[in-house]
Amino acid sequence: MATIKTGAEKILWDLSFLYSGIDDSRIDANIKNFIEMAKKFHTEYNGNLLTTLGKAISDYAEITMLSNKINLYLYC
Repeated sequence: MATIKTGAEKILWDLSFLYSGIDDSRIDANIKNFIEMAKKFHTEYNGNLLTTLGKAISDYAEITMLSNKINLYLYC
């Protein structure tokens, strides 16, 4: 299959506002924080969504934002 050139091959993303580099200790700290948040979410809301749905949605949004930050940096 032929490779199609789009002009985007030379574009580099500047993600330095997220982390300073792949060795940035904040990545590991954020991954650890993400795991702790996910465990807490499970413990707090498992079987309790009927009475805590609003707070669960808010907490889930925070977990998702942190996960997206980590994933965006490591993917690009």
